[in-house]
Amino acid sequence: MKIVTISADELREIIREEIKNAGNLVKDSITSLEYLNVTQLSKYIHLSVPAIYQRVADDSIPHNRIGSRIIFERSDIDKWIKSKNSSPPS
Repeated sequence: MKIVTISADELREIIREEIKNAGNLVKDSITSLEYLNVTQLSKYIHLSVPAIYQRVADDSIPHNRIGSRIIFERSDIDKWIKSKNSSPPS
């Protein structure tokens, strides 16, 4: 075993990079899924969980129910986002 000495600043930079890499792994794993749950969707579209539940209640976001579970087809969400971005502001 080899012991390496690093400064506090170097350690902070290493930690920052690892956190950034971990975040990218989560995003990559979410974008490879065909169906998302509420938590995954929240991370995918950067919208809070309560805001997603509100849109489900309003039926303003494409979703499906399997029993009490709410799931979102990622391709439907992508289309929904594009339609929202192409709509003229009201």
